[in-house]
Order: sequence, then C-alpha cells, then structure tokens
Amino acid sequence: MGFFIQQKNMSLIKTAVYHHCESYLRQKAKGYLSQDQSLLESLDSEGKSSAGDKHETGRAMIQLEREKLAQQRERNDQDIKTLDALKNKTTTVHIAPGALVNTSLASYFLAVPADAFSHNDKKIYCISPQSPIGQLLLGKKAGESLSFRGNSIKVLEVL
Repeated sequence: MGFFIQQKNMSLIKTAVYHHCESYLRQKAKGYLSQDQSLLESLDSEGKSSAGDKHETGRAMIQLEREKLAQQRERNDQDIKTLDALKNKTTTVHIAPGALVNTSLASYFLAVPADAFSHNDKKIYCISPQSPIGQLLLGKKAGESLSFRGNSIKVLEVL
C-alpha cells in the first residue's frame, strides 16, 4: 500500500532514495571490478597450464565470462549516468523519470533498478522507467488510474 509523504519531508526522502540508488550502483561497480580481477587471475593461471584442447577451452570460457561481465559493467555505468542526470530534477505534475510516486499498490522511485529503499517501515521500489510498471506510470498524474497485471492502481501522489 502506498503512503503519503508530507511536503516538507519530500525532498529529504527523494534525496535519501537517490543516495540509496547511487550507493547500490557503486557497490555493483566494485563487485564487477573484483570479479574481473578474479577472472584475470584465472586466465593467468590457465596460461601457465599445459597446452591442449582442455587448456584452450578453459581460456575461452574465462574470456566469455569477462565479455559478459564487461557488458554488465557497461550497463551499470549507464545506470550511474542516468541517475546522475536526475540528481537535481524538479517535480512535475506528470510522472517522469526522477519522480517519487505513491500509488494504491506501492511507492516507486522512477530512475534506475535497485534494491527497495525502506522508510518508516514502508518500501519504496527503485525501478527503471522502462520496466513494465514504469512504462504504465509515465505521463500519469495524481488521481489517475492504470491497470497492471489485473490490478487497478490509483496514482495518489507524484513528488
């Protein structure tokens, strides 16, 4: 169930959610660097192994993992840039990226996907505007309704 946020606390909560997302993405970036370092060490140890098909297969698998990891890092870097662009975004009547939205179902911060943020025992879900619910919320304003997975959801507040 969504919850109303008093106007004076609005910017404090949005700032806290923003910093939560920022911290989440920075932690992911550190994890990716650590994983890449481990893969480089594995690749180095594979290079010291004896030659042969098994050796080449092992190196190829490690290289594929590094390429996959590079894609994940690139996506995370893009999310950091997206979030940074929303840092000083002002509130509008219509839901747009950077909005904190309270609905009859839940509360959402439309910016980047991250772990949920807890405030006064309530969760604020950090989602991408490109997510299924994010796409439905975009452009709506307080008082409007939408349907998501068979549920009627009313927009209560856009901050």
